[in-house]
Amino acid sequence: MMRRIAIGFLLFFLVGSHGALAKTSSVKSSSSKEPQQLIETYAPRLIFDQSENYYPLSVDNSFMYLEREMRDGQYSLRTIEKLKSTNSKLSFFKGDLSASKVYAYYIKRSDKVVDIVYWIFYPYNEGKKVFWYTIGNHVGDWEHVTVRLTDQVPTHVYFSAHSGGESMSWKDTPKTQDTHPVAYVARGSHGMYKNKGKHVYGFSLGRLIDVVDYTSDGVIWNIWEKNGLSTFTSMDNGQTYSPSPSWMRRDFSSTIEGKNEKDPTGGAINRWGNASQGTCFGSECELNSGPTGPSAKDSIMRNSPDNPVN
Repeated sequence: MMRRIAIGFLLFFLVGSHGALAKTSSVKSSSSKEPQQLIETYAPRLIFDQSENYYPLSVDNSFMYLEREMRDGQYSLRTIEKLKSTNSKLSFFKGDLSASKVYAYYIKRSDKVVDIVYWIFYPYNEGKKVFWYTIGNHVGDWEHVTVRLTDQVPTHVYFSAHSGGESMSWKDTPKTQDTHPVAYVARGSHGMYKNKGKHVYGFSLGRLIDVVDYTSDGVIWNIWEKNGLSTFTSMDNGQTYSPSPSWMRRDFSSTIEGKNEKDPTGGAINRWGNASQGTCFGSECELNSGPTGPSAKDSIMRNSPDNPVN
C-alpha cells in the first residue's frame, strides 16, 4: 500500500446507533446463518480502472517469485529476481485475476458485532509521478473492504485507501444485487473508493502538489464467484484464526522447524516486499518497503468491538 504522501489525513467516523441502522436495512437477519454464508452474501464487487496494469494474484501464486529474508530483526519478503532499478517491473507484477484469491476474515467482535474483512493481495503497487521522480512504487500491496454486521444485519462498510479510508452506513453504500458492496479500485495504487473519478488523498512537497487516485469503469470482479474466496474465522476478536496458514503467524523473527528460512511458507511475514531503495523525500522513496500484511493490521488486531470499522 502506498503510504500517504501527506501531512494529516481525513478520518471518517461512524455515526448513528447500530440498532437504528439495522431497522432501516433491507437485509433480513437470520440467527442461523453460518460465517461462510454471510461472507459470500456480503462479498464486494471490485471494479478496476480501465488503464489498470497491475492486478491481484493469490498469495500462493506470488510465493513462487518471492523469498523470506531477515530484515531489521524480522522476516520479510523480497523478489527472488533482483530488481535492477527502483522502477523495475518483473513479469509477475502484472498479476492475474484468474489466479487470484480474496482473503475473507470473519471476526467476531462481541456477541452482536461481526466484521468481515475482505483482503486482496497485489504483487505490485505503482507509485505517483512527482516532477521527474516516481515516488512510492513498492513490491506487494494489500487493500481491503470491511462489512460490519450487528445481529447479522449489515450496518457499515469501510473502503480502505492507503493509510486511510472511508466508512459509510450500509444504506448509503453503493451495492449490486442488494447485498454486495461496489468498490472502485484505483489505478496502480489500488485504493478502494465508493465511486469512479478523481480522488485527492494527500499532498507532497509542503502541500504544493496533490496526490491523486483515479478510478473508472474497467474490468469487473465479483469476488464471490468461481471459488475466489479463502475464509479465515475468528471467534475471539481476532486473537486466533481457523485455519491459520504460516504467513498469518505473528512471530516475525522465527522459522517453522524443518522449513528453510527463505521459504515464504516458512513462517510469519512482516513486510510483503523488497526493502526501500532510491531517493527518499521524508518517509517516501522511489521504491518504498513492502507493506505489512493482514496479521499486523488494525482490522485484524483491533481490541474493542465498539471502535469504528477499519
